[in-house]
Amino acid sequence: MLPSFIAGAFAFLILCVTLPLNAQAYIDPATTTYVIQIVSAVVITLGITIGVFFNRIRMFFLNIRVKLAEWRIKLFSKKQTSPVPTQLAQLAALQHLAPARRQASLWHDERTYLQRLVIALCMSLGIAFTYVVFGPYELYALNLDSFAFRISEIFKSLLVIAAIVTLVLTVVLPVFRGKVFDFLISLLFGLLLASYAQANFLNNSLGQLTGDFIAWNLYKTDFTLNLLAWLAITSIPLLLYHFRKKAWAFLAKFLPLMLVVIQVISMVALQGTVSKYQPETEQYLSTGGLYEVSEKENIIVIILDRLDNQYLDMVLADSPDYFDRLDGFTYFTNNTTLYSATFPSVCNLLTGGLFMYEGSSSGFMTEAYKTSTFLPRLRENGYQVKLYTEPRFGYANPSDLEGIADNIAVAKLTVNHSAAIKEFILLSAYRYAPITFKPFFWTSTDQFSKVINKDTDPAPHTTDDIYFYDTLRSKRLSVDDREKSFTFIHLNGSHAPFNMGEQAQPLPNNEANVLTQTKGSFHIVYEYLDQLKALGLYQDATIIITGDHGARVDDISPLQNAITTGLFVKPSGSADTPLQRSTAPVSSNNFRATIYKAAGLPYEQLGQSYFDVPPDAKDPRYQYYLVVESQGSPRRLQIFEIAENARDFANWTMVEEPLLPPYIP
Repeated sequence: MLPSFIAGAFAFLILCVTLPLNAQAYIDPATTTYVIQIVSAVVITLGITIGVFFNRIRMFFLNIRVKLAEWRIKLFSKKQTSPVPTQLAQLAALQHLAPARRQASLWHDERTYLQRLVIALCMSLGIAFTYVVFGPYELYALNLDSFAFRISEIFKSLLVIAAIVTLVLTVVLPVFRGKVFDFLISLLFGLLLASYAQANFLNNSLGQLTGDFIAWNLYKTDFTLNLLAWLAITSIPLLLYHFRKKAWAFLAKFLPLMLVVIQVISMVALQGTVSKYQPETEQYLSTGGLYEVSEKENIIVIILDRLDNQYLDMVLADSPDYFDRLDGFTYFTNNTTLYSATFPSVCNLLTGGLFMYEGSSSGFMTEAYKTSTFLPRLRENGYQVKLYTEPRFGYANPSDLEGIADNIAVAKLTVNHSAAIKEFILLSAYRYAPITFKPFFWTSTDQFSKVINKDTDPAPHTTDDIYFYDTLRSKRLSVDDREKSFTFIHLNGSHAPFNMGEQAQPLPNNEANVLTQTKGSFHIVYEYLDQLKALGLYQDATIIITGDHGARVDDISPLQNAITTGLFVKPSGSADTPLQRSTAPVSSNNFRATIYKAAGLPYEQLGQSYFDVPPDAKDPRYQYYLVVESQGSPRRLQIFEIAENARDFANWTMVEEPLLPPYIP
């Protein structure tokens, strides 16, 4: 049996190396450290193989010795007399009782409670460690750019929870006896094997948790095939118990412990990456100055994430006059962004840095802020620079913004332990569960931003639109003693998950949608603008309301439709005039020139401002559209050239589609 197991293990390893590994800016529940686990399994398996090999050599010579002893006894001893009739009758009785014993009560067990406890301990440890410790740790380590806190904040608590789960299962399971106990162990054994296979090999079609609700109705075939796979895998221990009970007894103890050892090795291997890349929680962008404006010149940029023009069209179809309150603004209906996702779009807006998805994403952002003169020159000319955006998407580390952003704070950040643990265990369950049950464990990246405690003074900035709106209404805008300020506020906007109503009130996910979310976002904007008007600072302010990018179908599909981003701009001195519309072919490349023009700085080297681009301009625009690796399809970059009306996909021409190296955080 053991050689067969070893052969199966190697077949398992060969299967492993054929599977892809990827990770991106959003949480990817399909990523695994299978390469590390393969190496660990090979080492352990080879150790067992060598041990078995030498043990069999020893047994071979021992058997020879026994045979020789038997021959010697036969040669020099008298033959044994035949069994007396009484002995024959006893043997017959024993043979007759054997079937009866096999048909004994399901509760009958010759093993002691302690013997059953050993089996239960091994299985309980394997399950608790996999789901509660290794699952969250590996997900954290492979998605470092999606978390703004250290795993050490909750790791001890995870260990305690795993210990409690192990203890409870270990004590309770041996209370059951006989075949009932064996069935429960077999069931847990099968679930452990099936969930391990699910996490490592069967999640590849799901993509990343970007916050968008997953159309589970499209996974009917996957549901069926996945359930069949689970049925087959969970049946293995039961079949093994029926046909090879000794092998079952060995593997029920050995395999869970082997998985724990493999996972511990993986965690040790990942520790260096975690220590190097995990966020520095002592330094952060705070909410300091978020609800303050300068007494004279204000340049205010409000980013509504994923503000696509199709969403604005939905709002206008529902309420044709909804944007009339944007007096003094111009609505640029033909606007595009260089990138189709928050990273690297926000960094590009604030630095002009170009990222071709090669090399380290964090390294790119650090270098972009280090070499860009866009924000430093604003500060040199008397502007206070306040940036309210999250790490991983807009910047890599707060230290990148030293000498650039005025709202950097240094303090010890903490997390809400219960909320963070809940989200991590939910994410772990989502990863290990069969596809049929995944909707019950769905979560998203933004949930992990909300677990950071906001009671630090000053509070860390997190993207929470409802919290921002409630605080804006209660605290209200005030005027500081600075004459000039550049304020960059990044809100969740039209991006999923949808949890906001038209009045910026919280709504259950099943009641909110992209329409209510978009209207709610502008309800927040109108509150901000009304308070600015109440302070008498609206007319002289330059205000840009836009998205960091438009809406894409998902992160694994090639581009199949036009993506244009909503853009409203109010120049200084403009107010009390109806909303204007412009079809000028503008893009995010005009953002920095517009800011410098508003600040009275030379901007010609940065290109044209939004208002400098004529409606009949012919200059091409570009979009870099990342397609994430999935189901054997390679990670690649689609580069589109856009002519004239960007809303017509016929004007989008893909000029290049280079394959990309693996993602590096």
